[in-house]
Amino acid sequence: MILHGDQRPGLRVLSVKTTERLRGVDALRGIAALGVVLYHAVGYRPHGQTGALWSWLAGPLWVGASFGYAGVFLFFVISGFCIHLQWARRRKTEDKPSIDFRSFWKRRFRRLYPPYLIALAIYLLVAGFTTKLQASAFYVWDITSHIFMLHNLDSRTVYSINGVFWTLAVEEQLYLAYFPLLFLRNRFGWRPTLIICLATRVIWLLFSVGARNAWGFDIPVTEAAASHWFTWALGALAVEAALGIVILPKWCSRTSLGVMALLSAVGLTYLLPVIESHEPLHSAGWLVLHPLWGSAFFFILNRLVIAEQRWRELIKTPMLVRTCASIGVFSYSLYLTHQLLLMESYRFTRLGLSETFVAVVILTPATIFFAWIFFAFCERPFLRPLSKATPPDNLLVPVGESYYFKVPLGKPSSLLNVNQVEPRQSG
Repeated sequence: MILHGDQRPGLRVLSVKTTERLRGVDALRGIAALGVVLYHAVGYRPHGQTGALWSWLAGPLWVGASFGYAGVFLFFVISGFCIHLQWARRRKTEDKPSIDFRSFWKRRFRRLYPPYLIALAIYLLVAGFTTKLQASAFYVWDITSHIFMLHNLDSRTVYSINGVFWTLAVEEQLYLAYFPLLFLRNRFGWRPTLIICLATRVIWLLFSVGARNAWGFDIPVTEAAASHWFTWALGALAVEAALGIVILPKWCSRTSLGVMALLSAVGLTYLLPVIESHEPLHSAGWLVLHPLWGSAFFFILNRLVIAEQRWRELIKTPMLVRTCASIGVFSYSLYLTHQLLLMESYRFTRLGLSETFVAVVILTPATIFFAWIFFAFCERPFLRPLSKATPPDNLLVPVGESYYFKVPLGKPSSLLNVNQVEPRQSG
């Protein structure tokens, strides 16, 4: 895998000559998963009294963990990157590549649903033994909506069984939105497409408010796929830039801009509760916040794809990247299962141990170990190709699946300006 500079202004183009993993993207996936785990682990700690010295020492960790939820937006960016990889790979050698809807969903179902359904069954089994469940029409609807991944469309079910499953429902719905995204990208180019994706976020907010006022039905806004389509599309744009299909300005890979966007998102997060009473201003801030997180991770992703070449030239990947990448490989399992152990965290507090100590030293390593076991027995078997003639699936979710760049040699990159409108192509 070689990175070479293009003579025109823009990001350096990734020329693929071998089948290798991008460790930087794996590392981002691992970091995102660990961020979510710490967010839930530290958030689950009872807010009891702790010593002043320990509170002072643990304070930075609490603050950092409180932003672990942003790992969800990083997942969405990586998801768009990986899902669009197959089309982008074919675009290198074909003028009008297309994605077959049936085969696409066949791969997605085989790859994602079995581990998800196993994890869902485990959660329901544990809940059956630890709580008093009552069979009711709502309980049937709750389980059914989770099976079909529609639970993020009802405020009563969005967090009912597992607080993180709503993001998986968003993923499935974004896979459906991938085909309209391809159509828009091919018909109008990337700039109008991104504007439409942003407009969809605004339209969904207005629709949710209208549904609540007209029918009294509370439709989640933050947990809806329409709210994250723009963030997901940024990942798709990033993979095209990595393969040289489009040319992005060099500033799109600057670490400084990524850091500035992250700090801006942090500042806006603190500001939103302050302006909550001013609903129009608060809504405007919310509309900006999540795309701001996504833009920050877009810059960082571009930077890491470029940094990959230097690591390969030196034949040395930084240890931190290798460590996080190893977790990224099974991060889907970590995402699916970590709350199982966190639900039992109260048992450790009875021993008189510090909540933060339990969260960081006991619970987090335990969730990683349990996820690795779950990966070995419940996820890895479904990573195998559908047949010997079928190559390994390159279309990935943002949390834990192997992916490779495979581009035939001998074909020059088709370099397009990011704002260029291409000829109409089938999606």
